[in-house]
Amino acid sequence: SAIGAGVLLLAPGNLSRASTIQDWYNQPLAWRVLEHFSERLPSAMGAYWQVYIAFIILLISVVLSRNSSSKLMFGSFLFILGAIAANVAFLASPAMPSRALNGALCFMILSISFVAHSAFTKFNKASIYLSVTTYAMAFLYFIPSYILYYSSIKSISKQTEIREEIIDRAKHNKQDQAIIPDYYFPPVLHAGPSLDTFNSEAMSRYYGIDLKITAPGFFDYSRAFNFKPLNINAKICNNVYIKSLWIYKQQMDIKTFVIFEFNKNPADSLDEKTAMFISFKTKDGKII
Repeated sequence: SAIGAGVLLLAPGNLSRASTIQDWYNQPLAWRVLEHFSERLPSAMGAYWQVYIAFIILLISVVLSRNSSSKLMFGSFLFILGAIAANVAFLASPAMPSRALNGALCFMILSISFVAHSAFTKFNKASIYLSVTTYAMAFLYFIPSYILYYSSIKSISKQTEIREEIIDRAKHNKQDQAIIPDYYFPPVLHAGPSLDTFNSEAMSRYYGIDLKITAPGFFDYSRAFNFKPLNINAKICNNVYIKSLWIYKQQMDIKTFVIFEFNKNPADSLDEKTAMFISFKTKDGKII
């Protein structure tokens, strides 16, 4: 309704965000319209490419089975228009975050449901093959997507345990500050499920201790704690030792990572003109 739209659009948060992105609003209206329809809208609509492929295959199946219904096709067409309209509505918005694409995606799924109804009510040999192809495509995309997403959520849960353990230890030792690593969100097939990267100051108030969050890492530190470390106690310089290291694989066991644990921060024992490099020598003499 108009009242609901007004509440959303005129919310104080929207007005506050608008004040920080005046560069967008200072652009001419013609430029904003061209930017939206030439860049942002095609990119947004292209995010549902899997739905389009399934839609085309099912539509061919309907044509071959000669089971098309004008009412169903009209309903499907209306929801396609709804999907386009849902993304066109962001014309006045300076940004189109991934979560904003869900509305158009829902319209596209509703549109494809009309075509699927026609495709699955009357079969012939060709339409059966096409329908099976659609199901196979959906499952071949869904299975790796679900596995990656599940492993990512599992990793985030373990990372949370590690972070909270660090916080509890710091509070137990009556420290003024706890230094915790930022989250590492393992790769998934699309960016939609990724975490929000904003770290609110309210976290310190919630945990009752000042929190310092390190820069985002490039490795999944939760995986390392699932493996037993190698205790090596190798001296580097000036009473700096590598106490232990973890060797593990991540990203579906494609990349190998090594995490070192030092007895103290090596940077504290090196001057500005000195750099430290660590290399590995394999059994056949190869240095990596």
